[in-house]
Amino acid sequence: MSVQDHPYYEPISQYLTDTFAWIEQQLDDLDPPVAYGGDRQAHRILKKDNLAYIEKLKLSREQALVWRIDLDDPTEGQKSLYFGKVALPRRNIANWASPTAKRLYLETNKAEDGAEDGEKVRLILNLAVAHDKLHEIYNHYVDASVSDELVQAQFTDSLLFKLLQESHGKLRDIVATIQAQQYRIIQSPLDQVLVVQGAPGSGKTSIALHRVAYLLYNYQSEHFTARNILILGPNRLFLGHISAILPSLGERRVPQKTVDEWTVELLGDKLVFEAQEESLEALLDPTQIASVRAMHYRNARNKGSLQMGVLIDRYIQSLYTTTLERITATLGCTFDLRGRRGMLATVERSADHIRALLETVQALPLNQQREAVEKLLVRDVSAEARAQLSTQLNSQQVSMDLSDEQQKEIREQTQHQVREYFSGWNKENVALAYRRLLRRPDLLRQLGVGLFHAWDLELLSQDAPTNKTPFRFSDLAALMYLKLGLDGVDGVGYEHIVVDEAQDLTPLHFKVLQAYSRSSSMTLLGDIGQGIYGQHGIEHWDVLAEALQMQSLAPETLRESYRSTRQIIEFANAMLTRTGVAEDALAVPLSRPGPSPTLNRFQQWSQLVTNIINTVQDEQQKWSALAIVCKTAAACRKLAGELTTAGFTDYQLLVDRNSQYKGAITIIPSYLTKGMEFDVVIIADADAETYPPDALHVKLLYVVLTRAAHALHVRWLGAVTPLLDPQQPHVPLQPALAGALNPQPQTISQYAATRPGRDADWYVERLAQMDKLRLLEAGNIDAHLLDVVMAGYSPAASTNEHDEEPAIALLNEDEQQFLTEQADALSQADAMDVQDALALTQFAYGLLRNQLRSAGLELADDGKVSLSQQVILLTTLAQATRRGHVIASAGRWTTRQAVLQAVEGHRRAAAERWLTMFEQYGIIELQQSAQRTQIRVGTTWVQPLLNLGLGIATDSWDRELLEALPQLPTPFDVNALHTPR
Repeated sequence: MSVQDHPYYEPISQYLTDTFAWIEQQLDDLDPPVAYGGDRQAHRILKKDNLAYIEKLKLSREQALVWRIDLDDPTEGQKSLYFGKVALPRRNIANWASPTAKRLYLETNKAEDGAEDGEKVRLILNLAVAHDKLHEIYNHYVDASVSDELVQAQFTDSLLFKLLQESHGKLRDIVATIQAQQYRIIQSPLDQVLVVQGAPGSGKTSIALHRVAYLLYNYQSEHFTARNILILGPNRLFLGHISAILPSLGERRVPQKTVDEWTVELLGDKLVFEAQEESLEALLDPTQIASVRAMHYRNARNKGSLQMGVLIDRYIQSLYTTTLERITATLGCTFDLRGRRGMLATVERSADHIRALLETVQALPLNQQREAVEKLLVRDVSAEARAQLSTQLNSQQVSMDLSDEQQKEIREQTQHQVREYFSGWNKENVALAYRRLLRRPDLLRQLGVGLFHAWDLELLSQDAPTNKTPFRFSDLAALMYLKLGLDGVDGVGYEHIVVDEAQDLTPLHFKVLQAYSRSSSMTLLGDIGQGIYGQHGIEHWDVLAEALQMQSLAPETLRESYRSTRQIIEFANAMLTRTGVAEDALAVPLSRPGPSPTLNRFQQWSQLVTNIINTVQDEQQKWSALAIVCKTAAACRKLAGELTTAGFTDYQLLVDRNSQYKGAITIIPSYLTKGMEFDVVIIADADAETYPPDALHVKLLYVVLTRAAHALHVRWLGAVTPLLDPQQPHVPLQPALAGALNPQPQTISQYAATRPGRDADWYVERLAQMDKLRLLEAGNIDAHLLDVVMAGYSPAASTNEHDEEPAIALLNEDEQQFLTEQADALSQADAMDVQDALALTQFAYGLLRNQLRSAGLELADDGKVSLSQQVILLTTLAQATRRGHVIASAGRWTTRQAVLQAVEGHRRAAAERWLTMFEQYGIIELQQSAQRTQIRVGTTWVQPLLNLGLGIATDSWDRELLEALPQLPTPFDVNALHTPR
């Protein structure tokens, strides 16, 4: 039946028409045209005064009506109430978030519980309005007393179903289709920590944003404003996806930030760190040394733990104790303060007195204590000085008090001398203090007693950051917690905090968030089943109770999935069931039907690429938002290159978390799809090698499967992943990286037996030389740790606080001479293609210069680094990354000009072309601000770019791009020096 057949269509449609006419008249009255000769300034002032109301009226045009509720009132008889996204009292339209709406809408299934004073709810209708017309009416609730003319069954083809069947690219508000459980969560009391565990597509993000609008409507005050609410999302891509919801609800001023952006706000914009996605890419990279990957996984879990918070508390206490001992090491202090008439006041304070003053401010953050104790001492000393000088005046038979000016002089002298006394007490720099903590194994052992195993503490020290290496994502929560102890919250605080994808933050993150929550009011949303950042995230919600110092937490659970069709949810659930997930933990699909997921295997890349193109073209006839998903960014780039070669270029390659999603056809890595939704999803690499049966890959694949709203297509080369193989009813999961959390104790003899070429004595001697025999416990040592130590891995190899020593092995003299001669010979060549290839080498050096610095390699001024020196440095870094001594990661941001300075003038024109080309292909990341544009090479491109600059063959590059770049006649490869001829 059409909407016009609904018995209530005519009165509602007429009410809507009258409302729109009234809105237009109001807008005309509030913003009249300026008459000829009129006062334009007065017009602007008048319009400015009415701006908020004008904005409200414009918003009300978008969804003037969302519900109609009919009541039987004992005094007024039957009456109809209308509700919209915004309240229009003069049209008798109430806000959807008002107490009346809550009372009537939420309790309709509980007889008359929602009514007051004998009122009885007869009817609730959900309304969909678009383009000033009434498009849909849905009977949300119909009382038995309602006339038979309204047959509920005729209009229960839910408005929700119809909206879900539409194509869309961004998350929308849900006011018109809000479900009872969703509304109950939205209107939960403000003064609590609300945790929502929601299945994919359950609407948890929409609930959070509607809750913000609800709270602002019902609790807004001088202190509770949009500016005092903080919304944290995982990345800019996600925030862009949800950006339309709050404005559609009338709230445009609520800060929405990524966790990274909030971190930079707290720690300063000079902080350089790897993104969370980069850390996951490194863990997924099979070319990285297994023990180094295990170390990073283990360190990340430990750094984000509550135990790390205790260790940092102990560290701050040790800094305080050291400061106290240093300041009070003297016998005390004497202050000589001169008054007028040659008078002198001498005030002495003992070390015990100073110590007592320090103890009175000990509760303050460490960096605030000096200023506080200085004020106390100035007040104390200047008071006694004034008393002494007044006594001297009286003894000279001068009957007068010290003037205000004289008292000011005494106070200024006192301030100066007190500052001198405390001049050796400097504020602790957060980043430097953190690096110093991790770079001192002795201090870590002392502070970590009872918190971490000695082997874990050694691993933390092995991977300690330097001032030349970016911090890891796993360092950020610990850095913020340390900042709290050193600097406090600096007046920053929020009345309510919303965290989406909360399962991907560490327990220590939540301890930090609690400090910035003025009233412990938070809404935390996530899905433990989608916790793909296992090295950082939480595995169950119970840990939050301890982090937030609560007795217990009772998460609200949303199992019903509104996004995907029944067939897609059942397909995803089948995978989870295959891996042992209990039925009561599975998502519950709506009965919205759709096509079954398609599964296709291919033997050749060309067949797979052709099929993907055909599938996209078929689905484009029905849907607009399509995603082609590969597991990693590198795989996405490779597929994009193959599609381009095949003549298909109508796509957006989206591998940067801060990119703007443009809709249409997108090639995107698995982990960036989390929190997003698409009409159609095509998984391009569901093979057994790409998705092995372990806990991490189950979650990754589950995330990707549940991004599809209407259609899902699964493709692969070779054998399908066991996770999706219907022939395997039960798939035992391998431990994967989670097993790396557990040490692998071995004797030195056992360790040596599995590594031919060295005997046990050699390892013992090496440990003794490094003063690490203490790591042996009952003759055992952790095999992962011993791997790392023996490999010489350590960005913190130098104990020098300024990191002056390189962290990696340099080339020997023969190797350097070999590369120098090769570079000089090629420089003499007349061929233009050779000169262009050398320009590419210098271009690679310019792009990777900050990675070289991060690895501890000393660089001269750019103008003094010759081609041969550039080749030697690139080769050194390439060898170190291949051996696992250095983990390739995005370095500090630089500029185009700085990159081009590394290329000799006659070769620079070619390099400028490559800059543009690399930006278009996503190899170079951009960071734009009002002042300048900065660039850097993403983590996944560091090793391929090293190989490209040295002329070493690589399969990581897009074929079309590689063909457009010059090639060296012979690669810069020192292995040729050692190869027998």
